[in-house]
Amino acid sequence: MSSSRAPTDNACSPSGRVRQELAIRVPSPPPARLTNWLAEHTGLSHERIKDALAKGAVWHAPVGRRAERVRRVTRRLASGDVVSLYYDSEVLACKPPSPRLITSEHHYSVWEKPPGLLMEGSRFGDHATVERLVAQLTGRPVWLPHRLDRDAGGLILVAHTRDGAARLSALFRERIISKQYHAEVSGHPAAGIAAARVADTGERVIDSPLDDKPSRTRFHVLTHDAARDASVLRVAIETGRYHQIRRHLAGIGHPILGDPIHGGRPDPRGLRLRATALSFVDPWDGGERRYELAGLD
Repeated sequence: MSSSRAPTDNACSPSGRVRQELAIRVPSPPPARLTNWLAEHTGLSHERIKDALAKGAVWHAPVGRRAERVRRVTRRLASGDVVSLYYDSEVLACKPPSPRLITSEHHYSVWEKPPGLLMEGSRFGDHATVERLVAQLTGRPVWLPHRLDRDAGGLILVAHTRDGAARLSALFRERIISKQYHAEVSGHPAAGIAAARVADTGERVIDSPLDDKPSRTRFHVLTHDAARDASVLRVAIETGRYHQIRRHLAGIGHPILGDPIHGGRPDPRGLRLRATALSFVDPWDGGERRYELAGLD
């Protein structure tokens, strides 16, 4: 068992940060009540243990099986099982913004993810995530066929059946789904940028490898504000590397505003990247599907 306490450095936590990680093997006979047993081992109050359970920070591994989140205080334990707690008061105190439903189909739904909302959880919890919130809002199972950066907002697809997860994941994997974004960058990406060649469509193309893998980003300058020395771009990606748009635009000297990780200057509005359109052929009925949002405010 290990634990640590540190001062808060995150607005999610209203007071001093408390962090504990531990894994305990269930004795014989097993405890009658999970919350009482964890409270005895951690010194945390029953209310904090219940909160950790509800928000996905407690895991149960029955003998010979993989660990899974446990949320119910009445979960039955057996001798030899392992219960793990990953308690972080900052994580558990976060109040996530809610995603907005765009459309709901049998196999999937389309949502607008607000900036600041994670796609999926960690061992420390999952309450502040698309995965958990959509499950709670719809009462349906959730699979995530693709990802959108935490600090970015915009359109996402969520699958609700195993078939939906498989087919939508295949669309992304085989690059036959079109994704469009708007990004606001420093400067004016204009003629003369050697790293962004001009395609037949008039778009500029960045095809420098990322993580030793082929990567391609296309963009078109929509507007330029000379007074602020900033431009709004329409961006499309043909591959899905980690932080691809952010890294590619930073690589040609035009980082996205609000992206200090990749050299962007601070912006009070946060990361200026928004997923504005998704289009694909429905794998069940063959119909064309296109979903759009307005660009950046």
